[in-house]
Amino acid sequence: MAKTLIIRGATYDITSFSKIHPGGNVITFYDGLDATDAFDTFHVHSKKANLMLNSLRIKAIDVIESESSFTTMVQSWKDQGLYHSNYYEFFIWGGVVSMITFLGLWLQMLGYPICGGIITGVGWGQCGFVQHHAGHLGFTGNPRVDHVVQDFFEGFLKGGSASWWRNRHNKHHAMPNSIGYDGDLRTTPFFAWDDVLVNKVPSFLLRVQHILIFPAMLLYVPLFLVTTKLFMIRKKKWYELSIVGLHHVCFGMFCRNIQDFLLFYGLGYSLQGLYLGIMFSINHMAMPRIDNVGDDWFDRQLISTCNWGTNSKIALYASGFLNLQIEHHIAPQMPPEHYMKISKDIQKLAKEKSIPYRNYTFWDGLVLFVKTLKDTADKELNRRRSKEKQL
Repeated sequence: MAKTLIIRGATYDITSFSKIHPGGNVITFYDGLDATDAFDTFHVHSKKANLMLNSLRIKAIDVIESESSFTTMVQSWKDQGLYHSNYYEFFIWGGVVSMITFLGLWLQMLGYPICGGIITGVGWGQCGFVQHHAGHLGFTGNPRVDHVVQDFFEGFLKGGSASWWRNRHNKHHAMPNSIGYDGDLRTTPFFAWDDVLVNKVPSFLLRVQHILIFPAMLLYVPLFLVTTKLFMIRKKKWYELSIVGLHHVCFGMFCRNIQDFLLFYGLGYSLQGLYLGIMFSINHMAMPRIDNVGDDWFDRQLISTCNWGTNSKIALYASGFLNLQIEHHIAPQMPPEHYMKISKDIQKLAKEKSIPYRNYTFWDGLVLFVKTLKDTADKELNRRRSKEKQL
C-alpha cells in the first residue's frame, strides 16, 4: 500500500523512501498526515533534507494561502540566530561532566567505590543530558560533528549506543504520549499511567506501582546496558561497538579490586537510572495521552508535555535544561541555552490556541507523577472488583 505525507500543501509518495529515510521509520508515523511542522522542526539545519524532499514524487498539490503561526514563530527564531550555539557553554559543560565522570572512577581506584560510584553516577546522568542535546543536533547543527560528540558521551563515557537512542527518541518526539508510537510508554506489564495501558498490568503490581516505580528506575540503565548491545549487534553497528569496547578497556585500566570495581559500576549505573528516570518522567508520564495523531504539531507537543522548576537555576543545570521540556519539544534542534528566550513566544501562541502551558515546581511535578500512577491503578482495580462481583 502506498504511503504519503503532506508538506507545505504538496502530497509526497514516501513508499520507497521510508525504507531508507536517514531518521528511521519514524517518517511512516505521518502516513496520510500533514507533516510540515514536524519536517521543519527536525530539519532546521539540513539543506540535504530539502533536496531529498524535492526528489520525491509529488502526487498532488493544494494551494496554501498563508504560513501557520508556528512556522512564522520558528522563522523568527532563525532570524534571531537562536539555532546557533554559544559553543563555549557547551564546551565548559562537556568538560566539567567528563571530569566528574573520571573523578569518581579515580576515587574508585583509590579504594572508595561507593563515593566513586555516586560521583560517576551523577556524571553519567549529566552525560545523558549532553548526549541528548548532541543527538538532537543542538550543538553545531552538523550531524557529523554532533553525532561524534554524542558517541563520546554516550558510547565512550557511558558504554551505551547513540544510534539506539536516536532510533527510540526520535519516535518519542514525533508522537509524544501516543500509544503505539511513543516507545517511552512501553512500561507494561509493570507500570501504566493511563486507562488504556493499565489493562496490561496485573492487579498485584497495580496495588504498589506508585511505590515500585522508584526502585524500578534503579534497573533502568542496567537493563538498557543489555538491550543496547543487542541492538548494536543486530544492526551491525561495528563502529559503535568499538567505541563501547574502548570504554570498557579504558575504564578497566582503573580497576585495582574487582569487587570494588563491580560495586562502583553497579552503584553508578543504578544512580544514573534513578537520576535520569526522575528527570524525564515528570515531563510526560502524568500528562494526557494523544488519541488523535492527526492533531496539529504544536498542539500535540503542548498537550503531552509540562515544565518544572523553571525559576530555579539549580533545576536548570541539574536537569540539563530539560526541565524546560516544552521548549525542548517545540525546538529540539535549538541549543538549550536559548530555551528561556523562546518561552514567552510559546506561551503567547499557546494562549491564542487555548492550550494549557503547564509549569510546575519540581515537587508538584513529582507528586503529580506519583499520584497519577496511584489514581490510575485505583480506578482500574475498582473496575476489576466490580466486574468480579457481576460475575
